Amino acid sequence: MAALPATSLDLARPISWPPSQYWSVRGIYPSYVSELMLKLSERENGDWWSSFALRVGNPAQVVRVLISTAGQATWVVSDQGCLPNDFKACEKDRGGLFNSSLSQTWNELGLYSLGLETNLGPSDDAIIGLETVGLDFSNAAGAPLLSDQILATLSGNQYPLGVFGLGRQPTYLNNFTNSHPSFLTTLHGQHYIPSLSWSYTAGARYPPKLNKFGTSLRIVTESKGIFGSLTLGGYDSARFTPNNVSFDLARDISRDLVVGLQGIISSDSNGSQNLLLPSPHFTFIDSTIPYLYLPPDACDSFEKALGLKWNDSTQLYIVDEELHRELLMRKPKFTFELGNSLTGGPTVDIVLPYSSFDLTYKSTYDSDPIRYFPLQRAENNSQLTLGRSFLQEAYLITNYEFGKFSVSQCIFEEPMTQNILAILPSGSRDRMPQPTNSQQPTSSGEGHHETGFRLDRSTTIGVIVGSVLGLLFLLFTSRSLRLLECVFPSAVPDLSCCVNERSATADTTMNEIDLSTAWTSGVDV
Repeated sequence: MAALPATSLDLARPISWPPSQYWSVRGIYPSYVSELMLKLSERENGDWWSSFALRVGNPAQVVRVLISTAGQATWVVSDQGCLPNDFKACEKDRGGLFNSSLSQTWNELGLYSLGLETNLGPSDDAIIGLETVGLDFSNAAGAPLLSDQILATLSGNQYPLGVFGLGRQPTYLNNFTNSHPSFLTTLHGQHYIPSLSWSYTAGARYPPKLNKFGTSLRIVTESKGIFGSLTLGGYDSARFTPNNVSFDLARDISRDLVVGLQGIISSDSNGSQNLLLPSPHFTFIDSTIPYLYLPPDACDSFEKALGLKWNDSTQLYIVDEELHRELLMRKPKFTFELGNSLTGGPTVDIVLPYSSFDLTYKSTYDSDPIRYFPLQRAENNSQLTLGRSFLQEAYLITNYEFGKFSVSQCIFEEPMTQNILAILPSGSRDRMPQPTNSQQPTSSGEGHHETGFRLDRSTTIGVIVGSVLGLLFLLFTSRSLRLLECVFPSAVPDLSCCVNERSATADTTMNEIDLSTAWTSGVDV
C-alpha cells in the first residue's frame, strides 16, 4: 500500500520512517571544534550515528541526514561543502551532496543565517530555497513526496551532516511576509498522518547482543547495534519501557522539550556511587548536537568521579587509553532523574552505560582516533542541553496538540520488533489506548491496537486515524531564522500524546523559567 494522502484524517495512519541502515561517521560539533574538520573513527565503539535517507529535488538526489528535535526545516550539504582534493571521501562522510543546479524544482530564496543553536555560539549561513523533498531512498514503497519545502543547503562545516527538523512551527523569511509550513505540518495538512506528533530515539551502535535465553550480553564486538527509530503521527511501543511521567512543552518553542533534571548518579559495577549534579536544573533535550551541556559544578563532579581532563586545544574532555581501560573495568552507569519540575512529583530514570559516552574523533583523515567524553560546560541556563548521546537510551514522544511529551527508557532486543501505534488528535472520538506492560507486541510486531505501516526496503509506508488541532508560530527576523515565543494553553484536556497519564497536580513551573538568565546559586529561579 502506497502512502498516498488519505481522503480524510479518519483514514490517516502514522508513518514509520526507517533508518538508512548506514551508521554515519560524523557528528555535529561546536563551531570552534568544527574548524578541525573532524572525521570520526571507524572503530566499533566510535562516534557513529544512525542516519535517515531523503530524496531531494527533481530528478531526485539521495542524501542522508540526522534528526533534529529542535529544528523545523530540512538541511542538506551542498556540492560546495567538499573540497576537490578529497571530494569523494568527503561526499560519503557528509551523507551525500545536493547540487541545486541539477534540480528542475529548486527555487532559491536567498542567503540566511540558520539560526539554530545560537545559544551555543555563532550560526552558519546557508542558501535557503524551496524544493521537493521525499522520505527514504526511493518512492518504491510509496514514501511521501512533498513540494515547496524549505531547504537549507550547507557549505560550511558547523553541521557536517544535514538535518531533518521535527518541529511544527513554520519558517518565516523577511519578517512576516513569507511563511512556509514545516514538513510535519504539511504531512498532517495533506492527511498523511493523524496528528501533529512524532516519536524518536537516536539508536546506538553498541547495544547488547542477546543470547538464546534472552539475557543481555554487552559484547560490543558481536553487535551491529540498533538503528534509530522515527515515527510521524504515532510511536513504536516495542522500543521503550512505559512509565507514568509526562512533561509540559515549554513556552519558548525554540526550546520546548525542557525537563527538570533533578539528579545524575554514576554507579560502578562494584556498587560505589557518585552524585554528579549538585543542584537541579531545567534542561533542554536536543538531538541536533551529541553533547551534554551541564553546569560547571556538574562538570567538576564528572571530572572528579571519572578522572576526566579538559583539553583546551580541542575544547573536549579527552579520554586516554589508560583512563578508557579503567572505565571499561569500572563499567559505570549513569542515571538521569527527570521530572516535570525541579523537585518532587513523579520522575523517570534514564540509565546510560559508559558506552553511550565513549566517542572518538580524528583531527585529520590519516591520524589516530582520539577518545573523548561528550560533556561541555554550559555558560548559562540557556545552554543546558541533553544531546543526541542521551537519546541513544531515551525514547521521546511529542504531541504538539496537547503541549505534552514523554521520555522513556529504550528497549534493545535482537531481533527488533515493531509495533506502530497512532497518536490520535484531540478531536478524535476514540481514545488512544494507553500502553501497559501487558500490551507487548508479538514477534511479528502485532499488538492490541490498530497499527501503522512501516516504510522499509520490502514493505510499504502507511498512515493511522485522526485529526489535528493547533499550529504555533515561528518568527524569523529579516534575513535570520530566529524563533518567536508562543504560549501553550496552561491547561491540557488530556494526554493522548504520551504513553502514560501524569498527575493532574504536578508542578508546571518549568514553563515560567527564563532560560537566558545567568547562573544562580543553587536551584534556578
